[in-house]
Amino acid sequence: MKPDKHPQDSISNNPDLELMDSPLRLRGGQDVASLIPYLLGFHPHDSIVALVCIDGRLLMTARMPIGMADHPLELDDQIRRISNRAQGADWILVGYGNDRPRVNDALHLTRDLVGSDNVIDVLYVSGDRYWSLTCTNPSCCPPEGVRFDAAYSPAALRAVVAGLQVVDNRECLKERIRPPRGWTARGARFRLDDAHDLIRRLGPDAAGQRLEELLATGLDDPADLKLEDLAMLSALSYYGDMRDISYRQLTRANADRHVQLWQAVVRATARDDQGCALALLALACWVSGDGAMQVVCMERASKLVPDLGLLHILHDLNRSAAPPTLWDDLVADMFRGDHEQVSDCELMVEE
Repeated sequence: MKPDKHPQDSISNNPDLELMDSPLRLRGGQDVASLIPYLLGFHPHDSIVALVCIDGRLLMTARMPIGMADHPLELDDQIRRISNRAQGADWILVGYGNDRPRVNDALHLTRDLVGSDNVIDVLYVSGDRYWSLTCTNPSCCPPEGVRFDAAYSPAALRAVVAGLQVVDNRECLKERIRPPRGWTARGARFRLDDAHDLIRRLGPDAAGQRLEELLATGLDDPADLKLEDLAMLSALSYYGDMRDISYRQLTRANADRHVQLWQAVVRATARDDQGCALALLALACWVSGDGAMQVVCMERASKLVPDLGLLHILHDLNRSAAPPTLWDDLVADMFRGDHEQVSDCELMVEE
């Protein structure tokens, strides 16, 4: 199975929104345009963003690159997968990009595929203005667009209070997994080689015990781990039976701490060696509700370890817009009968 040519960023009911003291109500285009960057974690460009709601409650946010509209069958497949997860949902479609005619065409195509009866509104956003493609009343939707100020939007302000943050663009998310460079990268490779040597000498039981110790320390505070400890975690992530231990400890309640830990591991690992740790970080991002960062990690990991079983599962989850609430059932299935289903290699005792 190959990764999607145009992966989507899916954020299913971001947990931080649940920290708000009352349901979030979007009052119009200004709230929609102001809130989307907080839902995604970055300001979208050349994108179609779908807000999918059921009974007035935001179920998920999905970002699809504008180029997907050039492949209608692929776009239709993505929409069908989302629709299967959210039957009877109402959609708000928002387009971003400097080429307005192209964005509008993509929005019209997406609306047709979703079904116009299921679409509440369709907006085009450029800079600090938005245009509704469904409203022709010049008193509320003038030809020059409607100016909005996200800094004063009640929806955006509540998102800030809830802890949601925004970076300038999707590329900025890659800074969170920036590998060491130069002599620092060379030192990281030496530490990783030493860690692999030690793991082979330890054997499965002792290596598993060491992993549990490092996870306990790192989940409490990654800053307490030395560079050698981070290298050991990176090396242990190569082995399926070691990843099992990490899976078992990942819950929706502690997913944010797993994100912080594996992000520290990835940043301490040379680029060509990041693959398995990136996959674990992507998994933690999905469980925590950070779909955009999940996809960023998956994209890089797919170039490094394309045959990793965990990545195949993550791609399936992303394509189907699976919500993080499925993690409990998924991990139970993975270990039913104490048999791990996604391991790629196991740590064997060296003769």
